Amino acid sequence: MDKRALLLKSGLTVRELLRLKNNYVYVTNDNFKFNTPTKKAESFADYVFIVTRLCWESMYLPVFMSLFFSIYAYYDSGNVIAFIKTFFIIYSISIFCVLKVEANHYNIHMITVLKLIKFKLMFFFAN
Repeated sequence: MDKRALLLKSGLTVRELLRLKNNYVYVTNDNFKFNTPTKKAESFADYVFIVTRLCWESMYLPVFMSLFFSIYAYYDSGNVIAFIKTFFIIYSISIFCVLKVEANHYNIHMITVLKLIKFKLMFFFAN
């Protein structure tokens, strides 16, 4: 499927797309903004897919960090409830922090970051 058609079905509002478009214009003027040099021929749809991939990759840290700490809590106490509580507490705090940092880094709202992650999942399961 065409990238532009997928982008239209992503669920992003016009305001969010305009904000991403402004960031795209800013990044194309400053080649090393995100430590990934952009080509002048790179399209806006490619930029959105790159930002989507980077937002998705930032979700690995909270999942694995909370999983490792909760496994430690399970082996320490042998209690399944402590395992589940530790996982959800650390996961919720770290997800909020990562979403906030990603939103500030790309100059977009936290809801947009969540929509981009949902878009990545939709794109992953569509292929």
